[in-house]
Amino acid sequence: MIKISLSFVFVCMVFVISVLISCGSAENFNPGRTHLVDYNSTYSNFLFRGNQPTTVLANNTEIFIYDELLSTLKSVAASSNLTLPKNFTIYDLSFENVFNEREVVTEKEFFKQNPSLGVYDDWVIVGGLDNPAKLPTDLRKILAVTLKDWQYDKLVDGIPNLHNLVHSNHGTPWIIYMHCEAGVDRTGEVSGSYYIRYQNWTFEEALTFDYKVGNRPIKEL
Repeated sequence: MIKISLSFVFVCMVFVISVLISCGSAENFNPGRTHLVDYNSTYSNFLFRGNQPTTVLANNTEIFIYDELLSTLKSVAASSNLTLPKNFTIYDLSFENVFNEREVVTEKEFFKQNPSLGVYDDWVIVGGLDNPAKLPTDLRKILAVTLKDWQYDKLVDGIPNLHNLVHSNHGTPWIIYMHCEAGVDRTGEVSGSYYIRYQNWTFEEALTFDYKVGNRPIKEL
């Protein structure tokens, strides 16, 4: 039986209370929201978080900004005294939902046309509608114990799967870039859960960091 902490259930429910409607208004790529989450020195795999890697041009055409994304990832890695491998595969992991169809199509089409540059994958994140801080303690404990049964985003299985992607041999190093629209709410949910489970962060530390990334609190209905 998997033991799930109250911190974990808090991050599952609080980080993305309003993402059923959106991860934020449509935004262009913001390099300042890109951060290194994890790194495997044996296989040279990286895990980054950020926001939507697209930009809308003046003619309203949306494009995938591969070169700018890669430049940003190299810079962020360098800030931790790390260097991206010479050869690698970009693993574009999107948390977008049906409200972000345009962005999803742009990303899928880019990698369809440029398969040698990487792959696109999705993990639909919708968040929750209940703020656990406002629930009775006994109920929060029950929700923590039964999280795997009711939580739509499947973090109990998804976070270990993500960790395995970082720490597995894929033949070619993987540069995993996980994101939603703004890189704060849905990305904050997944990143915060990862920090708590694998990097020994407290809930307060994870939430505070996400506030800093987005320069605003997590959205709540």
